[in-house]
Amino acid sequence: MKNTDEVKKILRVTSVWLLSISAVYGQSQNTQAAGCEKGKSKHCKLVRALDSPQQTSNDVFITAHRGLWGDLPETTIASTREAQQEGWKIIEVDVMRTKDDELLLMHDQQINRMSGQKTREYASGSSQDKPGNATWVRNLNYHSNTQNVPNRQNQKGTLGALKKMPLKNKWGTKLSGDHNKFRTASNLFPELRQWDGVLLALDIKDKNLEDYKWTTSQLLKLGKEKGVLTRLLFKPGSGIAGITYDDLSDYLKDQGTYSDFQNKVTVALIVQPESFGSGNEFKKYMQPWMDNLPSLALVETIYKNDNDFLLKSSSQLGGQSPVDWIKSFGYRTGVFWDNATDCRGVTDGRGHWFTPDDKNFTDYRGSMEWLLNKKPGMIVTDRPDVTRSFLQLFNQYNSLSFK
Repeated sequence: MKNTDEVKKILRVTSVWLLSISAVYGQSQNTQAAGCEKGKSKHCKLVRALDSPQQTSNDVFITAHRGLWGDLPETTIASTREAQQEGWKIIEVDVMRTKDDELLLMHDQQINRMSGQKTREYASGSSQDKPGNATWVRNLNYHSNTQNVPNRQNQKGTLGALKKMPLKNKWGTKLSGDHNKFRTASNLFPELRQWDGVLLALDIKDKNLEDYKWTTSQLLKLGKEKGVLTRLLFKPGSGIAGITYDDLSDYLKDQGTYSDFQNKVTVALIVQPESFGSGNEFKKYMQPWMDNLPSLALVETIYKNDNDFLLKSSSQLGGQSPVDWIKSFGYRTGVFWDNATDCRGVTDGRGHWFTPDDKNFTDYRGSMEWLLNKKPGMIVTDRPDVTRSFLQLFNQYNSLSFK
């Protein structure tokens, strides 16, 4: 057998088959996340299920994106608690580094949308921010006592006291209570330890590569300190699209955190079509992740329409699409599902699948029928309740996602 990829594929599929047989006879099922190899807890059962190859029915998991938000502000202690209390088992939050090295629960690079503060770049209409901009989160101090908003006369000023700011919900209402304010991963992890059966997905949003690697390593250290490593799911490739295995792993090895990333947590690599120009480029990118990272269980594939690179067959991948090629090695794939509010879509960039054009920019993820035809193993969504109803209708819902 001369084709190395085919050999690896056969070995992985055979291994999965043998493990499934042992599970049937009551033996412990092995898993990519070695920390849950023999664990009998609810969250370890969930990890093992996520790590198994996806089936044809009853096997699509749901992730509550940014917690359960709408009436509550997104990616807060409040929205995360709400998701857990409602019974969702995979909950995603966004994290990024502040100037004073806190792990802020935050999606945007600037705080204006969530806080109502009009920072300098926002007020001047800048939409193409760069990592050096004064009002990006990486330049703000979480613990500062000031409330100075950087402006043209005060470009070095710091908008501080983030922890004191009330945040807005989806409808623009600022809510009281500490759980509706900016908080950090240090505030959330102790709660996670009490939530057996919950897997917390960490979507790192740093746009600066060094910040991104630092945040990853610090989250691993914090997870170990708080005893929640096996309850964490990391999503490399989000804030830094196309981050390589070598780039991230070399840094984590230097920091002494690679072993936990390799063996204790769960990893869902994010791949985006614009990062690749050919099937060979995609294969070259994916191979180190698959060969060296036992904790890799899922690959979140960011496709939006039938013409996306990730869905088109490639002779360099044996005639398979990149998504099907990933599945052939036994990895589960996932996708983000946009939810429109009505037939016109919404004004914040979501819902644009309702306005097809001739430039191939249409996003069809708003159509659940279209999405299910791609057979994802995981759907990340702002409306897990609606998604569950669709999946139940098509008999594709995995009940481990919800109590």
